[in-house]
Amino acid sequence: MNEQSGKRRDWIKNAAIVFLAVMLVLTFFSNTFMNYSLPEVSAQYVTSGTIQAKVRGSGMVTAGDPYSVKTDASKTIASVAVKNGDHVEKGDVLIYLEEGESDELKEAQKTLEQLLDAYRMSALDADIDPVTTNRILNGQFTDFNTYYTQINTLKNEIKELEEHIALYETEIAKVEEEKREAQNEGSDTSKEKRVAYEAGVAARKAAETALANAVAAAQKADAAVVDAKTAQAALDAISAKVTAAQKEVDAIKNGAEFAQAEAVRRGYENTIETAKADLEKAATEEEKTKATNAWNNALAALETHKASQIYKDLAAKEQALADAQTNQPVFAAVVSADAALTTAKNTESAAWTAYEAAGPDHSVAISQYEDVIKINQDYVAEQKAVLTEKQADLTELLAQMNQESAMSAELEAIAEQRELIAKLQGGTDSSTIVAPISGTVDNLYLI
Repeated sequence: MNEQSGKRRDWIKNAAIVFLAVMLVLTFFSNTFMNYSLPEVSAQYVTSGTIQAKVRGSGMVTAGDPYSVKTDASKTIASVAVKNGDHVEKGDVLIYLEEGESDELKEAQKTLEQLLDAYRMSALDADIDPVTTNRILNGQFTDFNTYYTQINTLKNEIKELEEHIALYETEIAKVEEEKREAQNEGSDTSKEKRVAYEAGVAARKAAETALANAVAAAQKADAAVVDAKTAQAALDAISAKVTAAQKEVDAIKNGAEFAQAEAVRRGYENTIETAKADLEKAATEEEKTKATNAWNNALAALETHKASQIYKDLAAKEQALADAQTNQPVFAAVVSADAALTTAKNTESAAWTAYEAAGPDHSVAISQYEDVIKINQDYVAEQKAVLTEKQADLTELLAQMNQESAMSAELEAIAEQRELIAKLQGGTDSSTIVAPISGTVDNLYLI
């Protein structure tokens, strides 16, 4: 009994060992069995590229969308080589065009010529030197950095000049103030004398101007008059002529012949007055006619009498007297103006003497101030001239830069137009339109 129980336990133990061994084997080979039973696949790392899809099979492939053949050239069609339903290969001729350039190409070439003409005129009309003009015509433009450097250099130079000029003008104003203070120093009496002296200076300058005007007027009458001395000589000579002419006029008027002629003249004038009174009182036509005839006869006789030699001689002498008297005031004005100038100079000199005596003498200091002011003003004038040149150079440089910029834009437009012409010339065969792909002509229509 015990022996059977022992055998049964050994059998169970052996069976368990076998089961475990089998399970262990299956566990080790499970991946191998699974891989053998699954489909085989291959793995590859992801890389960039084009995905190529391949479909194998048989059937008919048709285009989902029609392909339109177009041309940008406007030309006349000579003939059509295909019809609807024809099969064409890539490169087959579809349409024959007439020889010659397209309207777009002709228009583009015309526009190019206009741009070139405008470019040449811009270069020739530019206010720049010939060397720069030739350089621009050849398409050689100054780069922006060069212009930038030149412009900034000029601007800095102009700024320095303006500051320098302002500094010197401030110094001039300072010295002028010091000069005024020197002039105003001293007692009230000195100031009054200074005012009197300045008035004397003004009067002297006015007298000099008056003399110059008088001499100029006298020179028109006599070119020999250049100063008061020659004007006095001319005045003496013309005064002698006036005196002599006056004597001749007086001699005629005081003579018996002239007295008798005057008596006759007065008789004719009385007759005229009487005839005039009779005419006013006339009541009949006969009385009016008689008075009118008497008046006319007296007038004619008076005119004849006035034409007698004695009156001719008197008229000639009076004209000579008037001619002599014409320039007399002109020469006298020169002499008078010279005398007035002498008086003004004496007054000025006396005023200056009184000013110096009334207070401290600042004439030397004032003269030194004036010298400093003059030197600084001359220097400022020179610097302003340089400043004006620099400003003109800057204006010219800016104008040239703007001109080159405008012409550069024109040159760029010319280049773009040439590219357009090249595209129009090479884009489509000049005489045919060909199929860009293979296919069937579905609908042939011309727009």
